[in-house]
Amino acid sequence: MKSRKRVCQPTYPKFSMETQGVGTTVSVNVSFWGKPWPQCQPINGKALEVEEKEPCLNMPPCPEEEEYDQPLLSSARLDSSDLQPTAEYPDEV
Repeated sequence: MKSRKRVCQPTYPKFSMETQGVGTTVSVNVSFWGKPWPQCQPINGKALEVEEKEPCLNMPPCPEEEEYDQPLLSSARLDSSDLQPTAEYPDEV
């Protein structure tokens, strides 16, 4: 099963927390109040938190239990000379 989730959160603009006072050169602290409200487009009738789940398509069948006990490559296969690296990396760059 694959799933994805969207959590809508409010945007917080990067306002300066200080400003110059009217008619003075003194800095004044700025404060905001209230509850920030997220503004996202609704999906499936939900706006704040949306979770979608769908079954995976074209999945290969699970291997049988006995196949789990077998190593992917046997030690004899790992020791053989027919395994070649797929990429070459320079020693020094």
